[in-house]
Amino acid sequence: MAYYYFIASYPDWDGLSSFGNRFFISLTPVFILGLAALLNAFSRWVGKTSRAVALSGTAISLLVLWNIGFIFQWGTHMVPARGGISWREMTHNQLV
Repeated sequence: MAYYYFIASYPDWDGLSSFGNRFFISLTPVFILGLAALLNAFSRWVGKTSRAVALSGTAISLLVLWNIGFIFQWGTHMVPARGGISWREMTHNQLV
């Protein structure tokens, strides 16, 4: 909790223009446990394990592809490297 508070209080907690939150890498086990709990709850809600695996795998794959597209946009300067971006433009670029 002290580490989380330190990073949350840091003025440049987002790592400036880096793509991702490298300051939160040490909290990965917490995020994995949260994801596992979410997927477990989703599996119980859907009822059938194979169907839940297929749906959650599809959703996770789509999110990974979306992130790869956003990384591509950032790397080719379709979105600004620093500062805010236009989410409308970014979404348009992703879909077009």
